[in-house]
Amino acid sequence: MPRNKNTVTSKAIAYRKVTSVIVKTITHNDRKWREPWHTEDTAAEGAVGHRIERADSFFRGINARIVHQGNSAFYSPSDDSITLPPFTSFFRPVDYYATLAHEVAHWAHAPGRCDRKLWLFAENAYAFEELVAELTAAYVCSYLGLELEWKIYFDHAPYLASWLKSLNCRRSSAILVASSYAREATEYLIRESMRTAGA
Repeated sequence: MPRNKNTVTSKAIAYRKVTSVIVKTITHNDRKWREPWHTEDTAAEGAVGHRIERADSFFRGINARIVHQGNSAFYSPSDDSITLPPFTSFFRPVDYYATLAHEVAHWAHAPGRCDRKLWLFAENAYAFEELVAELTAAYVCSYLGLELEWKIYFDHAPYLASWLKSLNCRRSSAILVASSYAREATEYLIRESMRTAGA
């Protein structure tokens, strides 16, 4: 990634555009979300395509501990690690990087990083955290120049819609609040990656 002080702020318009596309897609999309990797019920033929160096470089710079194993994707606060299925388990390369971005967003939630105060949302805290992580994944994909509109339609919007249903508030309000946290997380991740790259 190029190192200059405008790298993060120059992406500001992308946040509004991505959020707008997501909200519009949620409104007109009744697709059901499913994991974007092969499960026991689908034949694993390997990811279609190759690894994307700019994305690999970005995530390497963040220095999160990532373990590739099994058939689940999650962040474990107890040992501060991210677990993902192997790259070849995903349907497309962008599926892998978007899933990694989602879990890295959870990783950034920890104290000493973004330290989101989601306890303020009481019983809705878990659902809000999922909204924040998925919006962060969309913003990071936009920053990395990955296949965003396709990904929004098939994954980001259906996943967000599934969590919005569990919240006791207006959809637009939830997206607005979550997007502010997601923007903070995205800019934190960009700074971390750039800082490591320049070390």
